[in-house]
Amino acid sequence: EAVIESKARVTYGEAQEIVDGNDIEKFNHVKENIFRCADLAKVLMARRFKDGSLDLEVPETELVIDGTGEPIDVIKSERLFAHRLIEELMLAANVAVAKYLGGKDIPSMYRIHEPPDPMKISLLQKFIGQLGSKAKFSGEKLQKQLTKALQEFHGKPQASIIHILTLRSMSQAKYTIDNLGHFGLGFDFYTHFTSPIRRYPDLIVHRLIKNQIGVPGYRLLAADDLQTAGTWLSACEQRSAKSERQIQAIKKARFMKKMEGQTFDGMISSITKFGLFVLLKQYNVDGLVRLEDLGTNNSWVYDEENLRLVSKKSGYAYNIGDSLKVTVSMVDIEQGQINFVPEGVVAKIYDKSDKNYRPEKAEIKTNRKFEDKKLNMFGKKGTGSHFNDKREENKPAAFVAKKPTASSDSIKKSLRLRTIEKNAETNKPEVVNDYEVKPRYSSLSDYLDKNKMKPTEETYDKKPSYKSSTNEKSSAQSFKGGEDSQKRGKTPGHPSGAGKTRSKQSGRKNKSR
Repeated sequence: EAVIESKARVTYGEAQEIVDGNDIEKFNHVKENIFRCADLAKVLMARRFKDGSLDLEVPETELVIDGTGEPIDVIKSERLFAHRLIEELMLAANVAVAKYLGGKDIPSMYRIHEPPDPMKISLLQKFIGQLGSKAKFSGEKLQKQLTKALQEFHGKPQASIIHILTLRSMSQAKYTIDNLGHFGLGFDFYTHFTSPIRRYPDLIVHRLIKNQIGVPGYRLLAADDLQTAGTWLSACEQRSAKSERQIQAIKKARFMKKMEGQTFDGMISSITKFGLFVLLKQYNVDGLVRLEDLGTNNSWVYDEENLRLVSKKSGYAYNIGDSLKVTVSMVDIEQGQINFVPEGVVAKIYDKSDKNYRPEKAEIKTNRKFEDKKLNMFGKKGTGSHFNDKREENKPAAFVAKKPTASSDSIKKSLRLRTIEKNAETNKPEVVNDYEVKPRYSSLSDYLDKNKMKPTEETYDKKPSYKSSTNEKSSAQSFKGGEDSQKRGKTPGHPSGAGKTRSKQSGRKNKSR
């Protein structure tokens, strides 16, 4: 054991200034030590990458919160060389301790990261190939092959998406007594040792070391006890990470609630059979564009093999990495889910070698959700359609329900209608009303007329309220979302975005992610 004396308390920002050559007088007495550490970190980093360690630059989100806990900004955390300096020294310490304990004939706690699932790596290779890369992932040199592919896209717009997808392709690191090495870092021996004040596995490792160097009061743990602890701690870590993602998603949703109706530049980060996820470039916030919101001119089909949405009608396709301009259409703060609709998108066409390629469709197609109409209507495909676009602005667009039949009369479905108008001052679309129509009425107008109700004036970000002429308290049910939120829970790495929850009158319980 040893006792240290702290000579200075230096922040990452201050350390970065010193490394960059800026003179900070109060740290002159430790400046040379910082320079030596920086030189050592560069050597360790170069050797690690040469041995196959992956350098995944996944942007982290930093939420700016005011005094009341309200998020006022969402920014990307800046990663300085000073951060990497400390990381390299911590990695070296963890490796040294793992090798020390590995040389003892005692059960120990290791931090392992097994090789990824070959199926996921195959999909990653296919996706990178669609972007023009000729990288091949196979054999014992997989780490170096992945590193080479990541370097190939360095500085390109798709780089961040490729890093995210590569991370999703990896297996989950965990704690165990079996030393299986760390694939991502490229180490044969690795454990967690450097943070005993915030990670319990590190504390266990410290106790094992103290036992081996003869410090009284510390005993060895049986292999079964260590393995049980490793399994339990791995599960706790995953629960903690999930909780952190959920809190971030709720805070992001609360921040984006103020942005409803606004348009942002984004990039497709993931594609599923029920829609696509878009990552906003400005705020590092992602959300869902549902399949039914991609437009009715095309019949979109999920091409799972090639990870894209394709249209058999037009020959166009949405691919991961495509740029997309989207408008925030709906935000569910409680679920931490955000929905987008495309404002203007350029969809790619098939290659000429593709059997579904159509020469007459070989041009750029722009699909705009908001055009110069006073009203736009959203509805689930098959449950209704809008008509008479020339109706008065102060009246909601009609939404025609299916006529019940003998076989479908018992099926209770809610119909949802959202009306959107362009703000005369900002020239941006804004949600002005959000309705849900009970199926026993033929239309929204019928519902309002029979209940002698008239919509009162409401701002676009508030749910509409109604005043009854019979003084009866009644209001249209509010929309919360549906099956998509359940489906989205099956898509790793997407805590935000929004789908639809079941309506209360259907008799089925709402399910969160």
